[in-house]
Amino acid sequence: MLHSLGTAHNIIERRQFLHQVETSEERFRKLLQVAGDGVHILDESGNLIMWSDSFFRMLGYDEDAERPLNVSDWDVAISQEELIPHLLKLITTPEVFETRHRRRDGSEFDVEINAGGIELAGKRYLYASSRDITERKAHDEELRQARFAAESAVKAKSNFLATMSHEIRTPITGVLGMVDLLYKTNPTEEQVTYINILQASTQTLLTILNDILDISKIDANKITIEATTFDLYKTVNDVIALGCLSASSKGITIKSTISKNVPTIVISDQTRIKQVLFNLLSNAIKFTELGEIEIRIMTKHNTDQNATVLFEVEDSGIGISREVIDQLFTAFSQADQTTTRRFGGTGLGLAISKKLVELMGGKIGVESESGIGSLFWFTLPLTLGTAAGLPVDASRPQKPLPLASSQRSLRVLLAEDNRINQILVRSMLQKLGHVIQVVENGRQALEAVRAEEWDIVLMDMQMPEMDGEEATKAIRALPPPKNRIPVLALTADVLTEHQERYIRAGINDLVPKPIDWQVLSDALLKHTRTSDDASHTNALNDKLSTIGKSGPL
Repeated sequence: MLHSLGTAHNIIERRQFLHQVETSEERFRKLLQVAGDGVHILDESGNLIMWSDSFFRMLGYDEDAERPLNVSDWDVAISQEELIPHLLKLITTPEVFETRHRRRDGSEFDVEINAGGIELAGKRYLYASSRDITERKAHDEELRQARFAAESAVKAKSNFLATMSHEIRTPITGVLGMVDLLYKTNPTEEQVTYINILQASTQTLLTILNDILDISKIDANKITIEATTFDLYKTVNDVIALGCLSASSKGITIKSTISKNVPTIVISDQTRIKQVLFNLLSNAIKFTELGEIEIRIMTKHNTDQNATVLFEVEDSGIGISREVIDQLFTAFSQADQTTTRRFGGTGLGLAISKKLVELMGGKIGVESESGIGSLFWFTLPLTLGTAAGLPVDASRPQKPLPLASSQRSLRVLLAEDNRINQILVRSMLQKLGHVIQVVENGRQALEAVRAEEWDIVLMDMQMPEMDGEEATKAIRALPPPKNRIPVLALTADVLTEHQERYIRAGINDLVPKPIDWQVLSDALLKHTRTSDDASHTNALNDKLSTIGKSGPL
């Protein structure tokens, strides 16, 4: 009796279970009919058990396929050997992945699958949802191509700027160097006038080139703001001194006022503050024919540790109409197209100043009226410093060092392919008492280092056959002590990333073109002293090593 009851109970339970399965399947089917993605259910052998209309449409089949379908009929990315193991893994471990499907007509397309296991009537199945990602992949490819094109454009721009810098700075080096040599030939008063004009014109060309490189570096986020301790009053006076010659030649007076509450010693980027202030002063001088220019420095906000300082440059020049003031701080833009023809310039100075001020956390602006004059201003947050933080020599007047008297005569190897620069550097270094030999490319420089003893190598970085970078690497690969010879780069390439690469190649220091002879002389002194000290130390170590091996004295 109990057995019969038990049997009846089992039959009822089984019927209820089958009813639940049918109900679940019905629910599944209703969900499948409205599914947007290609929903399908597979058994453990990959056979298609249930599917949505959208899945069949995706594969190009009618509502009723001619035969039962298996996952191998549409998935083409996974091999037959891996297909079933992969399916069984998905049943136990859900996953989202990409693959490729094949339509009924043989065409293929990319899909994204979201798959995981489900249980029906006590059996495990794979529930999967396919999404056609053809458009998304095409869009991703377009983005990839666009990014590649943008990166290529940036690289091309960088290479162009490096080439332009080198090609323009090289002849500028020759011009300014020859000007320096002309000054040493006791020229007449008339000749001095011509030399000064030649020098000023060349410096103007160099300023334009530097502006173009600066705006490019800022746009590429290659500008870094330094934080050094300096005397703000001295910095302002240095800028005024730089502008006095140009102003006095036009009969313009420069006045300056620094409020008493302006801090003397501050921490910020002194070089960039000088650059911005001098830019505004140069513009004021350029656009002022009569009258005066006034520089005013005052504090807008002051605490024990910080100060917000306002810099103003006011002129009595041509002024700016209200309609075009907003364009002033845009790169390559000027208030009037006739400005370039009348006054010269690239229209980059104010754009550079604006970006530098903003990088330092400040603001810049202008108040002006056509025919009346202009007031340019900028504010900067500055940290207060102390005299103890100043560089050791900052408080003492800087005197030009004698270029040759403080160092011995050096044997210098110059690798330079430009004939004018060869003559220029040879002449200047011979005047400083050095012995110099010239080679025309990196390969010749390498052979000269192998064959003879030199105190230092001056290496141009762009030369035929073997450039300066390759030559330096080859020198550093020589056996000691040849590999320790100091190598200075004479380079017209001022791009930071390129200069960093030269240092990694083994360059000891960089002397930019146009060559500042004081900078070159200081570098020669610094690195030959270092080399002498190193040689002395090495010799001493060798001697001590020998003594140690031979026993006690």
